[in-house]
Amino acid sequence: MVAPPSGQGNKIAMRIFAQVMENCADGGITCYNITMPRRLLSFLTDIEHALLASEPSPRKGAWQNLRTVNFQGGLARLTLGSADSSAALEPMGAVVLQSYTLADGTLCLKAFLSWSGSQTESVQAIYSRPETDWPAQAKRIAEAWLSGVAAALAERMSHSGSNREPLAVAV
Repeated sequence: MVAPPSGQGNKIAMRIFAQVMENCADGGITCYNITMPRRLLSFLTDIEHALLASEPSPRKGAWQNLRTVNFQGGLARLTLGSADSSAALEPMGAVVLQSYTLADGTLCLKAFLSWSGSQTESVQAIYSRPETDWPAQAKRIAEAWLSGVAAALAERMSHSGSNREPLAVAV
């Protein structure tokens, strides 16, 4: 049984939850696994925490992230950027999550990693099992994304036609 949202400020959420549960019970709509959308948000938060722990000040600035979630589609996007002291925002890339159910009923979460100014992309799959350590998987995704930042910067430098070395490379 799934517990309804609690708290005084969640009256609308409680109403929507009640309607969804009523429709599911009546067979009026297709009911999705309610835990996966929550996992998307939790996983995005875990990725953000892992990035902050690994790189507290990216490019000598502060993380400026934007989250977008489509619960019905099982999609989430974390757009990553860095803002320096002048408040200039520099886009750094994104992590897009897609959740779906495999033919055997196993839940899968795919992470698509991309970096600004780079054609390089990476895809990581995580299969939901009882022994899955979600924070450790989020750390693995964050480390994979951070390792691609330096490669993306090198790719950008090579495509710009500049033979000069960057003054400093901070990831």
